[in-house]
Formats: sequence, structure tokens, C-alpha cells
Amino acid sequence: MWAGFQAIAGIGAGILYSGLNFPILAPTPPNLNAPALAFLTFARSYGQVFGVTIGGSVMNNQASRVSDRAVLQRVLFF
Repeated sequence: MWAGFQAIAGIGAGILYSGLNFPILAPTPPNLNAPALAFLTFARSYGQVFGVTIGGSVMNNQASRVSDRAVLQRVLFF
């Protein structure tokens, strides 16, 4: 069941990831295609790092504020 959802998400992410290369490469002259694509890849990776870091930090802070006592009681069984 989960494999189907992951396959659909993987296909969609693959199409989106590679499909955004062409609008970047279309207006650039052929001698600037490599630097433009390299900058796109760098900016995308840099954005992913910050997105995961900020999202993880917010989730961790909210989870620790909301359910410290409840989680400890469930995990440690006391």
C-alpha cells in the first residue's frame, strides 16, 4: 500500500526536479548553460537545507513544548 504512494510521489518529484531545468536553460546562451545549471542546482540544494533545518527546528520546539510530560509518561511507562 505505501509503496504505491511512494512511487507516485517519486515520479512526481522526479518530473518536477528535472522539468525545471529547461526554463532556466532556454533564455541563456549556450556558453552559459553550464554555470546557469550549476547555480540552479546550488540554489535548490541550499534551499532544501534551510527548509529541512527550519522545519525540523520548529517541529522540535513545538513538540517539546506541547507534550514533554505526556511523551515521557508513554515512553518510560510511569
